[in-house]
Amino acid sequence: MRGLHRTVAAGFIGGLAGSLIGATAFLAVNGLMPSPVEAQQRNPAGQGYYQRANPVGE
Repeated sequence: MRGLHRTVAAGFIGGLAGSLIGATAFLAVNGLMPSPVEAQQRNPAGQGYYQRANPVGE
């Protein structure tokens, strides 16, 4: 029974650590992504252009 408690505790700690890592990654990516207005202004093809095909041809 003692081993079961250790397993449950380790699972809880691992889940907590995983959720913190996930939240950190989400917030980092969310902070680095430009807003839609900034992304459209930086588009070299101009406003309203949306790429429909892969330029590599795959």
